[in-house]
Amino acid sequence: MRRRSRRSEKTRNPADSVNWVESIWVESIRAESAAVCNMPSGETLEVSVDLSGRPDLEKIRRRFAAVLPGVKGGWKLASRGETRGGYLFWRRCPDFRVDDHVEFLLRGGRPAEYGDDRELCELLEERSNVAFLPDRPPWEALVIPKSSGEEYSLAFRYHHGLGDGVSMVRLFFRSLASRPAELLAPRNRRRMGFLRRVWFRVSGHLGIPANFVSSFVDRDRSNLVVAKVNGTRSFALSRPIGLDRLRRLRTREGATINEIFIAVLGGGLHRWMQEESAKTSAYFAVAVHHPDEETEMANRLSIVRLVLPVGSMEPGARLKLAKESTRGIHRPEALSTYYDVKMSGNLLPTWLAGWIVGDVPGSVDLSNVPGPKERVTLFGDDVTRAVAWSTLEANIGLSILLSSYAGEAWMTIAADTAVIPNRDRAESLLSAIHQELADLEAASESKSEGSFGPALVV
Repeated sequence: MRRRSRRSEKTRNPADSVNWVESIWVESIRAESAAVCNMPSGETLEVSVDLSGRPDLEKIRRRFAAVLPGVKGGWKLASRGETRGGYLFWRRCPDFRVDDHVEFLLRGGRPAEYGDDRELCELLEERSNVAFLPDRPPWEALVIPKSSGEEYSLAFRYHHGLGDGVSMVRLFFRSLASRPAELLAPRNRRRMGFLRRVWFRVSGHLGIPANFVSSFVDRDRSNLVVAKVNGTRSFALSRPIGLDRLRRLRTREGATINEIFIAVLGGGLHRWMQEESAKTSAYFAVAVHHPDEETEMANRLSIVRLVLPVGSMEPGARLKLAKESTRGIHRPEALSTYYDVKMSGNLLPTWLAGWIVGDVPGSVDLSNVPGPKERVTLFGDDVTRAVAWSTLEANIGLSILLSSYAGEAWMTIAADTAVIPNRDRAESLLSAIHQELADLEAASESKSEGSFGPALVV
């Protein structure tokens, strides 16, 4: 009998008992709000999907209920966070119901509606300032109909402890979309050798003191830095950018999409801030998944600090600086920081981990979250747009994400009002970035024509 009980204990669902919160991204969380049980609204990520048709709430609920049991790591969706002895744990909620988490977004006691992107941003912005209930799992899927009746938006909002943006976006579409397998297959990455993994683990652990010291001595000097964020946010969504434009630039300039993103962001900030040489750095989230881990509900990311090219310069020179600045984004170089953050988050008490790595010396939080390359359907309705939002809270008050779906890309801004006071100012920053992209394209085309000479007309 004892042998049977031991065997059953080993095979029991891990969500039925207390478990470690694995790989939570404590570097972006302030010490006073790091405990998962408090569920501060500032530690959330969000996937916003626009669909054609009229929303059928019961169909959406049935779909979520059907796929959750098969999600790898999905037991956390039925668990809540709590703190014991200074450490973070997950505990299963016995009264968990999908219907409590998949519902219409209410405003004034009635289902909210939106007419355009600005109104949608306003609704998402308001909801981002609402904390998750401490006795319930920290996620929700909110249905928001469009006033025209022909479209609706689904906002999947969740605590960062459940997973990083890349993992959750891939998991969201692979689980819920009608044709997920061929659209979001894991990238074929070569596994790293044992000795190299050991080296990056050791270097990551040794890097903790250096990161701690840099948080005090290596500060930004731009006007994006504030003494303290106030916890309320401004949301803004850019107009679409054709991925073919970025691919042409990538081919002509020999640059990656991330390098182009960093370059035009630096130029846009220069136009918007009107500063010549103030140091402005960003933290770029880098996925470090193994090939079989990209659809697991977990945090598998690193954070790379880079200096944004915000000075006064030509677009080509700015792109060159962006290439130099983004060298650390490449996966092997980012692993040491990944192990640094993972060890701090899993081994140290919450208050100590937050104190060591919570006060990050940057101005902007950046990430690139790719979605499906082709159009997909959810709940029988066509997806017309998919974007991600990050509302991480630290001393960094500006988060800018680049999201892509079916040949188009969008930028989203979630800014603390201490940094960007309203949506108009956030949209003016997006306009400045768009203008910088147009200038970079023009400079690249001009350089290309100059290299080959004018076309011969016969």
